[in-house]
Amino acid sequence: MSHVHLFSELTAITNNLDHFIPLGVLYLYGRPPMPSKCLEAPDGWSWLELPYQGDLELRPGTGLSSIMHDLRYLNSRGHVRMTYKPLESEVSVVRLYVLPHDVKDSQVVQKFRSLYARGGRADSWHAKTYKNVMLNLIKVLDYDEGAWNLVSDSQLLKYLKNHNILLFPSMSQFKAYNLANIGKTCLDEPFDHHLRRMIKCLSYRRCREEPKKETIEDRLIRIYSQVNSPNFNLEELDSGSRETINEILNGKIPGMKSDLYNYQRRSVAKMYEKEVSIRSVHIPNLIILPRDSKSFYLDMQSLTFMNNASFYHTPRGGILAEDMGLGKTCICLALVCLSKYQISEIPPENRSKTTHKHMLSLLDICAKHINEHSIEWKQFHHELPRACVQKLEANLGCFEVLQFKVPNYTTRTSRDVVTETRKLYVTSSSLIVVPDNLFHQWKIEIRKHVQEGYLKILELQGQAELPQSVAEVINNDIVLISLNYFSRQSEKPDSILRSIYWKRLIIDEGHSMNSRSTRAVLLAKQLAVERKWTITGTPTLGLTNLHVEETEEDYTIKRKFNARDDLVKLGTVVSNYLKVEPWSTNPKLWLNNVIKPFENNSLNGDHQLMQILQNLLVRHSVKDVEFDIKLPKLTHQPVFLKPSFFDKLSINLFIAVLATNAVTSERTDRDYMFHPSNKSILRRLINNLQKATFYWTGFSIQDIENLLSICNYALNTIKNRYSKDDIKLLQSSIYTAKVALSNSRWRTNCSVHEMSYFVSNLPLMFHKTMSVANYEYEVDDFHNPIGVYGYPQLHAVQKLFFKNRLVKESFLFERILEESSKEFWIKYWKSNESKESRKRGSSRVSNQDSIDLDSVRLINHEPKWKNEFDPAKEELEITARPQKRTTRQHFESLNQSPRKKIKYIPEGCDTPRTPEPTIPEGNFASHLRHARILGTASVKLSYLTSRLLENQTVGIKSIVFYEFENSAYYLTELLDLLGMNYLMYSTYVKIAERSNNLTKFDLWDTSVSGGIVLVMDVKLASHGLTIISATNVFFLNPIWNKTVEAQAIKRSHRIGQTKEVYVETLILDNTIEKEMYLKRSQTKVDETKELIDNTGMQEYIMRFEFLKLFEHFQEEYEPIRSQTRYKMDLGVPKDDYDDGLKLFGVESTVENGIRTWKLPLFTEQSLARTTENESKIKDEPIDIFKTDFEMQQEATVSGKLLQKLRSQRKTVRFG
Repeated sequence: MSHVHLFSELTAITNNLDHFIPLGVLYLYGRPPMPSKCLEAPDGWSWLELPYQGDLELRPGTGLSSIMHDLRYLNSRGHVRMTYKPLESEVSVVRLYVLPHDVKDSQVVQKFRSLYARGGRADSWHAKTYKNVMLNLIKVLDYDEGAWNLVSDSQLLKYLKNHNILLFPSMSQFKAYNLANIGKTCLDEPFDHHLRRMIKCLSYRRCREEPKKETIEDRLIRIYSQVNSPNFNLEELDSGSRETINEILNGKIPGMKSDLYNYQRRSVAKMYEKEVSIRSVHIPNLIILPRDSKSFYLDMQSLTFMNNASFYHTPRGGILAEDMGLGKTCICLALVCLSKYQISEIPPENRSKTTHKHMLSLLDICAKHINEHSIEWKQFHHELPRACVQKLEANLGCFEVLQFKVPNYTTRTSRDVVTETRKLYVTSSSLIVVPDNLFHQWKIEIRKHVQEGYLKILELQGQAELPQSVAEVINNDIVLISLNYFSRQSEKPDSILRSIYWKRLIIDEGHSMNSRSTRAVLLAKQLAVERKWTITGTPTLGLTNLHVEETEEDYTIKRKFNARDDLVKLGTVVSNYLKVEPWSTNPKLWLNNVIKPFENNSLNGDHQLMQILQNLLVRHSVKDVEFDIKLPKLTHQPVFLKPSFFDKLSINLFIAVLATNAVTSERTDRDYMFHPSNKSILRRLINNLQKATFYWTGFSIQDIENLLSICNYALNTIKNRYSKDDIKLLQSSIYTAKVALSNSRWRTNCSVHEMSYFVSNLPLMFHKTMSVANYEYEVDDFHNPIGVYGYPQLHAVQKLFFKNRLVKESFLFERILEESSKEFWIKYWKSNESKESRKRGSSRVSNQDSIDLDSVRLINHEPKWKNEFDPAKEELEITARPQKRTTRQHFESLNQSPRKKIKYIPEGCDTPRTPEPTIPEGNFASHLRHARILGTASVKLSYLTSRLLENQTVGIKSIVFYEFENSAYYLTELLDLLGMNYLMYSTYVKIAERSNNLTKFDLWDTSVSGGIVLVMDVKLASHGLTIISATNVFFLNPIWNKTVEAQAIKRSHRIGQTKEVYVETLILDNTIEKEMYLKRSQTKVDETKELIDNTGMQEYIMRFEFLKLFEHFQEEYEPIRSQTRYKMDLGVPKDDYDDGLKLFGVESTVENGIRTWKLPLFTEQSLARTTENESKIKDEPIDIFKTDFEMQQEATVSGKLLQKLRSQRKTVRFG
């Protein structure tokens, strides 16, 4: 093509304004000499032709202004044409026309630019310069329709009354022309503001909004939260689909017995619309510009304009991303019920006319045609003759596909890809893949929401066998398969799942599809599926927002995450699972066209990500959901508990360890616990300090003796080195160590690692044979010291009593007790030796607790200074401060040793005693019925047991969340001793058993059996679980990460809950737990940091605040009591009739809002629990140190579970 011909064609394009898009108006003043002043343009105005030479002086010392240079550049490269109207006021109104990138004969324009308008610059430079110039122009143009027709000064004045304009000079001081200066002038205002003006055709308005300082994560959350709730364009659908959607919105969904909320109906309708209607939507980086009766498009990536848009097709499916707790399972079940009879259709490209050797009968032809064309015949199943049904079931619709198979091994002569043909069968079945722990949850939801018998379901979990016949599989409406089972099928190339063209594949908790290489992802990609959905509270884990409404505050929990990682995962779902083009065939496009523009905060980054999410997600805004439904009230309150004596002692020992280390290391170098190199050791120590707020037996006698020696050496030998405050810390540490070493209960339980249960009214024979210690400072109803027992000992006593409750003679019972106790202790010590040998042979359990035999030998080797040591008096001397006045009465109270305050009354004393209970003559065993559990060494255990007893009595279901295994172990011990109703949901329970326990908990009849508690590991409470039958929630300790806490609360306080939910967090007052709670409530905690990394918590720990052990001291144990909402007494009162055999029930009284329980050691409930465990365990030895393999072989019953939990307790030694 000659240059003459090229310019001729170019002129034909650029002189015809019909080829251009009318964009906006620019206002100029100070007219330069225009060479084409009188040439009239097609719109009736004059052409604005600027000098070809950029460095031309229009007048002496005067040249074009910067904005005129920008216009001249665009005009010279054929991007724009301009016409103008000169007004008498020296103002010129300029119309700007933009040439679309896809204009007819656009190749002519492109050739001209490459040959004659390059200016010695590369195409990439011109693309960047064009974008900068257009960016500036879009900010300053006037898009109002009135501005387009301004032809006089009077019209301009009238226009200015209601509009603002920007007036630019057409000339300025002459400067040497430089291409590098093109596009440098910029109005410093947000582009988005002016983009909205251009779309809505508005005049110039200054942006009044302050620019937001958002991180990339904040921007991603904002975009996600702005996704619109479902709306419908019914005109684009066929009449049948419109009718179906209207029925859904009116709540008419066949097979569903639950009435859906309005937002759930809209979600079902939107999912149905996406499945039946494949829409063509313009690529997300395009913005629609309506102009008159026609629409144009702006490419936000290059800022080029177009007449026509490029499109991509939405998938038949997407992401159901309703927030956590909004009933996503119910929504999916409604979709399955709605489309029960729909059958996957053979793709057009796979339809082929098959020939048959023999003539088919008319019945065969009809059956074949019906199945191959996916005609919904099953809804007429009962109306068709039996012969027709049999023929339809026998002639399954199918088609063949060509698959490419790469050989595992290639040689130099054989590298070819192998092709094979696979036959796929169409079906009406939906394949639903769910996490293993949610499998039973889905079964419950199906039973709850779907009419019985409406859906036929095939369940595949664990070791279930997959049917080998295609007909057996596709004859079901739902194939419910666990994720683990599904993953195993990926290893089987001949799996029957690969032979079916599934109507629908649903992946619950769809973040499992975020990876590219897991077995489940690979199989999901390889399966032939017509419609695909992922169910998730968020497309990626990082976008989790939990809205929690409480009595005193309303807050939203946001998870810390990396925006780039989340976008990569989202891209994997879009390209790899949903297979949306163009990203499916070219995954790098997602990185280059979506992630990078968003990361760089480019013009199109936010917009196109919003468009993609809008077309893929089905979700509702919080406001729309709240308009439809209001959850019942959630009351969440902290319960500050006064520590028990042993709670204080354990915490003080940890403080003593830290304080002694700080003083003796002089807070420098690696010896200092808070030195950066000791972070892992410090983390374990602080973690154990948190555990100690429930109960702690991790310090051995040797540990504390070493601590005492170190403190004494530092204080007596190198005392001059330390400040007065440090000396005070050493003295407090010495005192704490001496209190522990002089306490026989502490010495015993830290050696055998048992919870201390204080029991009264057991005869002395039990003290001698079964107790681990005595509490000699208090006597029972029979004037004997209170006995201290561990769980194994009390459990053995219960078994012994229930087996020999009819024994009448005391000497006979004592003989039985002696024989049983010997057998018990042999098994008890042997179980420890068994574990010690396993510790030496296996590293897997090397850090687990065991009975410290060396400490056991030291229990009775009490220090010589014990008799001279008065802990209460010494505490007063240490804690006394000159500036603080102490009353004489208070001083005298503290000056007394606890031994002087005991209630023990020696033999022969005439002081009145508690009346002895009446014991029927000739029945010694009946004496034991009066044995009572007075309390425990842990205030949390006593308080929570009281609350759970109350809930069981009044028929309330509860959840107890624990963070540390030791607390769950001790809790379930006491629940077993009392025969209370509980179920476990922990990592030590098999996944199938966890699901079964959820089912049992949900179906538990409180009117028959009373309340029940689900003891759950808080780590397992994150996603998917619905436990709305529970209305009381307890946290055994404050959770540092508020996201974890909020997710746990959402198990109960979610859609479907109709009752008020009460949440209590147990906090040990004046300890690290209280500081945690206050720091977490007052400041925004960085969830990526651990507790010890928080500066405020470090400062608190380094204050080394010891608790006063004997302030308001009453007894070492904590009675079973708690605050209560109920004023009436609860329990089973004593019957006036007593035959000596009847077991007493639990009783409680309320005084000043505090409920106190009287707990017999032997009750009908504990008898039932012991009998139940005996029937399953068969009196097997009390082996508390099973290996993992042995534990897997055991049946998961409550007695066994205790053994599992016990074997998992972990401690960190110090010393």
